[in-house]
Amino acid sequence: MKRLDVILLLVFAAVVILSNGRTPGITDKSIVHAIGVDKGGEGMSVTLQIFKPEAAGADTPVDISKANFKTLTAEGKDMADCLHKLTGKAGGELFLGHMQLLVIGEGVRFSDIGDLVSPLRDDKSIYPGLYLACAENARDIVSFPIKENAVTAENYRRIIENAAAGGQSFTARLIDVDNCLSVCGSLAMPYLELSGSKESRCLEVTGSRILGRQGFYDDILTAKNCSLLTLLCESFAPRTVTIDGTQLHLSRVSRSINFEQREGLVCHIALTLTPQGNGQDLERLSQPLSAELLKLLESCSRKDPARLFEQLRLNNPTLFSQYRNNLGELYESMRFEVEIK
Repeated sequence: MKRLDVILLLVFAAVVILSNGRTPGITDKSIVHAIGVDKGGEGMSVTLQIFKPEAAGADTPVDISKANFKTLTAEGKDMADCLHKLTGKAGGELFLGHMQLLVIGEGVRFSDIGDLVSPLRDDKSIYPGLYLACAENARDIVSFPIKENAVTAENYRRIIENAAAGGQSFTARLIDVDNCLSVCGSLAMPYLELSGSKESRCLEVTGSRILGRQGFYDDILTAKNCSLLTLLCESFAPRTVTIDGTQLHLSRVSRSINFEQREGLVCHIALTLTPQGNGQDLERLSQPLSAELLKLLESCSRKDPARLFEQLRLNNPTLFSQYRNNLGELYESMRFEVEIK
């Protein structure tokens, strides 16, 4: 027991000596809540949303009457270069473990997605479920609004989650860069926009954009497109879809997705939609809804926003393994059959 006491005393003494007799506080590190990445003159322009307690005249470290956030921007050849420069601008070590959101500007281009995410993957403090999003200008998103009653990254997460639950967009996380983008070559993520003017400005999710290994594709998935495509995803919450001017309020979706080798690969999709309430002539909507979903699938099959490759991996693992490194070739000849009840 005495030996343990001596060890604990030595550890305590080492901590005191190394910290110069003081306890590290919340202001010793620059706590990053969100990162925005845009195209820059040197390659990339990175903007940080940083927690900055405004304690002057307050009894607590955080004064709720102040913004408590600031933004810093730096340009560099890649993400690692920008973060190195931002560390100097922040005047202290950057702590990325509390990051809530990474916003990528739609104009960003890179030789490989690793140029963007490698520094974040290497930082073990970052949660792999970190949300990803796209915007025309990422800096505007992570800077809005840095003032009193600021909408900070925690609020962004709720906005994205609510939009995804309603089927208005796909969600994307840092871990999906490996689990999805590295497999099928693309990843659909929420598209954020600022709407309104001056004091009435607000942040909205208006659909999804599809990220490839070198940047974003031109395809734009509107909120209506997403409401149909996300019917194919496992996670489902009650939502509304619009077809032929009629709004369908859905309480449940049952799905069956199968792949067959029949003069090429055929993906057969059968959906059973359960609407809320009754009294509507819903049978007439089955055919136009099937046709619209089929058209959407055919137009973006190579980008696979609904991640059908996951169903292929479950249903036909041999075929998936054969084309794992070149799913685009398989998608090129794939046909769809859609049946909706």
